[in-house]
Amino acid sequence: KALTYGFTQSEIDLAKKTFLSQLDKAVKASSTRESRSLARQIIGSLNNIRVFQSPVQKKTLKAPIIEAALPNELHEVLINEWSPDQRLIMVTGNADLKGQPNDQPGNKSFTPENQILTIYNASTQTPVEKPLEKTKVNFPYLQEPAQPGNIKTREIISDLGIVRIEFENGVKLNIKQTDFKANQVSAALIFGNGKIEEPEKKPGLGQLSQKVVNLSGLGQLTKDELKQALTGKNTHVSFQVDEDSFVLSGNTVTDETTLLFQLYHAYLVDPGFRKDAYSLALDQFAQRYDSLAHSIMGGMALKGSQFLAGGDARFGLPDFDTFSRNTLDDVKKWIKPALANAPIEISIVGDLDVESVIEAAAVYLGSLAPRSTKTVADESRRPVFPAGESLTIAVPTIIPKGMVDVSFLTGDFWNIRRNRRLSVLSQVLSDRMRIDIREKMGVAYSYYAYNDPSRAFKDYGLFHAVVQIDPDASETVTKTVRQIIDAIVAGGIKPDELNRAIKPILTSIKERVKTNNYWLQSVLNGSNRHPEQLDWCRTFETDYAAITVNEIENLAKKYLNNQHSATIVIIPDSQGITKKQTAENTDSSGIPKK
Repeated sequence: KALTYGFTQSEIDLAKKTFLSQLDKAVKASSTRESRSLARQIIGSLNNIRVFQSPVQKKTLKAPIIEAALPNELHEVLINEWSPDQRLIMVTGNADLKGQPNDQPGNKSFTPENQILTIYNASTQTPVEKPLEKTKVNFPYLQEPAQPGNIKTREIISDLGIVRIEFENGVKLNIKQTDFKANQVSAALIFGNGKIEEPEKKPGLGQLSQKVVNLSGLGQLTKDELKQALTGKNTHVSFQVDEDSFVLSGNTVTDETTLLFQLYHAYLVDPGFRKDAYSLALDQFAQRYDSLAHSIMGGMALKGSQFLAGGDARFGLPDFDTFSRNTLDDVKKWIKPALANAPIEISIVGDLDVESVIEAAAVYLGSLAPRSTKTVADESRRPVFPAGESLTIAVPTIIPKGMVDVSFLTGDFWNIRRNRRLSVLSQVLSDRMRIDIREKMGVAYSYYAYNDPSRAFKDYGLFHAVVQIDPDASETVTKTVRQIIDAIVAGGIKPDELNRAIKPILTSIKERVKTNNYWLQSVLNGSNRHPEQLDWCRTFETDYAAITVNEIENLAKKYLNNQHSATIVIIPDSQGITKKQTAENTDSSGIPKK
């Protein structure tokens, strides 16, 4: 179509806006470029015998060319670039192109190459119609609220550089102005209780809802129309279902903070739940399930995570048949009331003007109808750790790679002192696994230990020791992991082991506290629900530096009891592939055959 008719003016205008916006964004962010990234770019230019250019130089050179480009010029360039007869057609996927069962031996007409060429050649004969000019789409389309909301309280936390606002309708706003990244602003608007309140009879609804909302766009604009309306802008909002809340994550630039709040207002007041988005989401999940069903990590997602939670369907993914029974109406009934009524807390961090942010929040969020009082999540359903149990998962794949996961029950997210020390213990264990399994035995592809405390489920957290291995070594590696853990519990750790674990953490802390992501995700986000997060940042470095050998040894004795552990072994099963190919209806994950 493009070769025949060229491009419409609307298509060209959208492309120009995108390129010019990217150039402008790079210029405004240039003062805080990371040294490592900048060094790589300079070295890359030298290696390729090219002149390194600053963002200003690139904009000066490219912007006039972009602005002056004409439809006929672009069409001529495309025709010239496609003039050679050579074509490379690449097909990837799991389709069986080896021929039909009734093919005669030696019949070359059904080779994969010929099948692909037949389809390609047929497609070139399909008539194409001249593209139409796109109708201009505008955003924002909702009328601006007539009266901004009134501020109920304003608090300044001087030592942290944080401003906290509460509007009369109950909306809470947390702000931190930073100079870490020029022209970068990040935000998170949380509401509701998230996955902890996923309906018991609707497993998988959380992950489906996240996909459907993101594919739906808004009430009056499809996803594509919204993308078109925001062309040339650097502001984006996405929806996610966390374990303890729903989140509208936002990213923008300094002079588009008002646009960010307009998007938040639209998502809350006029959300989209589209049938075609639901259908597309199911199609995408069908492909994801198919991929997960044939990978080691997929075994963990489809079976392992639920096993470690006592079969709680809020962990991992259910089988695809169960997942696909969730309807669009189920998504709407679960998400829409929370959008309309649940308490709202928004946190925003970055290169921003505090008063401008407060003004925009007052207009687009403070003006909303009063939200319901804070509701406590239903904690009657709790995950149960399968202490002393084990599970072997056979995955239909020919890739000769397996995994061992030895897990221990620890505790939830809200004891920060304990969790910091468990993170150090995980580093000590990782180092021991490196020495005993990787270096001495030589059987591990990768190895790591980590503590994963839950934000939503009280007293639930898992300490994992994970090794990706040659499948034939699964029993030996499982035994060795347990022996390493027993040695730590019985014999303790050495001071130099503690130092090797803590020093990288302290170095990373110094870098991390200079990022917008840290202040948004670890400090501000959810701080009205959990005000202790504000104190945690004050002790972030000093608490880690004060960790002692005795504290780590006591935690190991308390939590790392092999008799109370749960073990998952995931191994490849090449015979499972043959079984899948001969099955009449579905594969082992319940995915309909195509």
